[in-house]
This record gives sequence, structure tokens and C-alpha cells, in this order.
Amino acid sequence: MEGETRLLFNGITRAREKLFITASRSRSASTFFEKLRAASEGISKKKKNDLNIARAGKSYQEEWKIPYETDKRWLLKKKTMVSTVRIAGGLKVDYKRFIERAVELKYFYPVDKWWNLVKPTLNNSSPYDKYPPIFNYSSLNTYRDCPFKYKIKYFYKVPEEDNLNLKAGKIYHNALKEFFDKTEKDRTWEEFVKVIEKNFEEEDFDFLFIKKELLTTALKDLKRYYENFIPPVGAKVIMEEGFNFNLAGNPVRGRIDQVNQLPDGNTEMIDFKSGSTRFSRKDLEEEIQLRFYKLALDSDRSLKKFKQGKVIMKYLVLGDDKKTEYILPEDHYNKKNIESVLGKLIRKIKKESFNPSPGKFMSCKYCNYKILCPRFYG
Repeated sequence: MEGETRLLFNGITRAREKLFITASRSRSASTFFEKLRAASEGISKKKKNDLNIARAGKSYQEEWKIPYETDKRWLLKKKTMVSTVRIAGGLKVDYKRFIERAVELKYFYPVDKWWNLVKPTLNNSSPYDKYPPIFNYSSLNTYRDCPFKYKIKYFYKVPEEDNLNLKAGKIYHNALKEFFDKTEKDRTWEEFVKVIEKNFEEEDFDFLFIKKELLTTALKDLKRYYENFIPPVGAKVIMEEGFNFNLAGNPVRGRIDQVNQLPDGNTEMIDFKSGSTRFSRKDLEEEIQLRFYKLALDSDRSLKKFKQGKVIMKYLVLGDDKKTEYILPEDHYNKKNIESVLGKLIRKIKKESFNPSPGKFMSCKYCNYKILCPRFYG
């Protein structure tokens, strides 16, 4: 909603002479129209106040004089410098304000603190020595996708703008966890529907019709999962199990969507995808998420109790009604190989190698940080 509002106001600034904004009488005004109405009323009120001030014989500056504590120091400095130049040129200035600003500058913002006069220094210390990062799949995969995106999201910690895909993913995962936290006899489709609807009610949506469409889609996707891919009777289901291990001295954290101890003595490790992304053979060879989780299963002692027999690595793409299940061949996992891949990513991050070099063509199209990217906007 914030992004759409910024786009609206940006479009308004393009009007050259006149701007007409209308709303339907038969329907309630939109959120955007109400915001514009409030802004218009605020402008009208300010004009009226300015007119009253002028009639009372007060200057705008006198009426709206800002105390020093809330004034911007750089603005104070700029005003004083402009007055100095005007005095040197024999022009008229308000000497009283000039003296006040000069005194304020002397005691509260002296010359030795002016940022443009400070000499640059070289900081040889590494931020990772003082604030060591905790690596997880999301951060490392973001770096693989684009180092510059990692820099903005994890190094500068600029949060990603919320969108419907992220919201839907959160609802799917929360609903699955809540459903499997129930006892096996209570895991009926009717109970699952209640859990799904409850999670949708707990989320805020800008428009009711979007919420209804997403709910309809979620019920269809999760019913297909319930009928075809739910763990067999007797399986022990562990949801959102956390892990913690060190890789070459670097802390690694994360959570596995689902671990199933199957009745046949094997272990099933599943990662859920809420969208409709399809994996090609090449995608499966390059994808590291399940191999990352298998490494956690081998490295974290607290997860040893969940590991039994053969480990089956599986992606379930809940939004695809044609190809939902992808099982990774056993030879796709090699412990030394995945440790090498992850270690190389961590070393590059610690060297602060953050060039805007996306791994895929589509990475830029769906990136929420492209407005900050020198590659995208030059």
C-alpha cells in the first residue's frame, strides 16, 4: 500500500497546470481518495492560517519560529553563511538573527564538527570481527542470487517490502505447522480448513477480494496436498525444527520445514514451496536448500535423533497442480561439496564483495531493491 501511495503522489507531481481527481458517488471513496482529501484540507487550512498571520502583522518566521533544539544544524550553518556573504556584498540582512545564529553555531555546532571539513580516515577493522553474522539459507541464497541485494538486505538491514507472495508463503507455512501440531486423529480435512481460514483472518489485506481469491487458492492447493502428499499414517511428523552448527568457525542457523520419520524406517525431509515454481533437472542440480538442510541433519547433534534409515529429500510445490513433488536423487548430496559451496559464499561475504551481479536474468525483474541498484538504474 505504501508503494502504491508513493506512486500516486509521484503521478500527481506530473500535472503541469490543472489536476482533476474524482470518485464515484455510488461507491465509497477509495483509501487513496481519502488521503488526497485530507491533504487538500490540510493545505487549505495552512493557507487560511498564513492569511490570518499576515493580517495580524506578524511575519511567517515570527509565527513559526523553530527553537534551536529542533532546527537542523546544517540549515543553521547554511543560513549563517548566506548572511555572511550578503553582509560582505553590502546587502541588507537581519543582524539580530545573524548574531543569534552565529552564537548558536559557535557553542552548539563549531567549525571542527562540520562534516564537510572532516578529513577522511581509513577504517581497517572488519565489522564481522565485532558483529559476526549468523548465516542461514535465506541469507546465503540471497547472496547467490545477487551480492548487492545481500548487501542491502542483510548488511545494511533494509527490510524487504511486504508483498502478496511473502504473505501467502507465511500463511501456508503457519497453517501447515498448526495442523501438524494436532494429534494424528484430529488431522482431518475439516480441521485443516478451520486452521487455514483462521490464519487468513489473522493477516491484514488491503482489499477483501484479494483475501477471498488467495483463500480460495490456498484451500485448493492444500486440499491437493492433503489428498496426495500428506505423511502416511503412523509417521512421526516434526515441523519447523531448528538447527545450529558451525561451518569453518562460522555460525549457521535455520529451520527445516518438515522432517517425517516414516513407518518403513526411513526419514523424509521436506521443503514446502507455496508458489507454482517448476524445477527443471538443472534447477535441481543447482538448488542448495535441501542439501543445506541435509548438512544440518549430519552436523547438528540435536538433530541426530530424527535421522533414521535412508534420508529422502523432497520439494513440494503446493501451487502447481501438474507437478507438485520433486525428489532429489541420493547422489545430489555430497557433504564435502555442499560445505565447499557454502564456505565459498561465506568467504566472499566476509570480504564484502557486493557487486551487483545477479545470478539469473529474472532476478532483477522481481527484486524489491532495484531502485537502489546502480546496475538497474545506472
